[in-house]
Amino acid sequence: MNAPRTQLMFALLLPIAAHAQNLIGNADFDSNLDQWSVGNDGGSVEWDGTMGSPAPGSAHLTAGAGIVQRLTQCVALPSTLASSVSLSATVYMFADSNSSSNSPYGVETYAYAGATCSDAVFYGSNFILQPVGVATWASVSNNYVSIPGGYQSMLVTIFVEGGLQTADFAFDHLVLTQVTDRILGTSFDPYEGFQ
Repeated sequence: MNAPRTQLMFALLLPIAAHAQNLIGNADFDSNLDQWSVGNDGGSVEWDGTMGSPAPGSAHLTAGAGIVQRLTQCVALPSTLASSVSLSATVYMFADSNSSSNSPYGVETYAYAGATCSDAVFYGSNFILQPVGVATWASVSNNYVSIPGGYQSMLVTIFVEGGLQTADFAFDHLVLTQVTDRILGTSFDPYEGFQ
């Protein structure tokens, strides 16, 4: 007798889970690098208005030998409950990128108990490091990675690592979502959702 009511409640909740809000500001770099912080790391970070995916506008990061260049943004998490986060981006590797590093680029997140991504203790929650082709945009993602409760903010970091040579990449359309209704496993393995 309660089945229709239960089905209706589930149907109303499903779109919320399926269409979670992107927590990253200026995620598409449409006209600038606003809301992002450029690391003073020795490489370069520039806004590129001529290329991007799905539309022009991207963040172009370059790092020479021995350099790890970063671009970061601190975002507020809508819930402090135990949850899972999904992270995705489109990545472009320029033809001159010949880094010998095992991590020529990466996109990662760290969760913090405080609201400003500045606690001494944090939780490494998500990491993307997947092969991408040269001179073509590739979509990469890491979905439904579990984080325990008690975190208010998350630091999103894009980086390129030069290794012994040069890392040269562009980034666009970053998406970070949090849901509390799909938590895989119980151990909160930070790499559990890797795809």
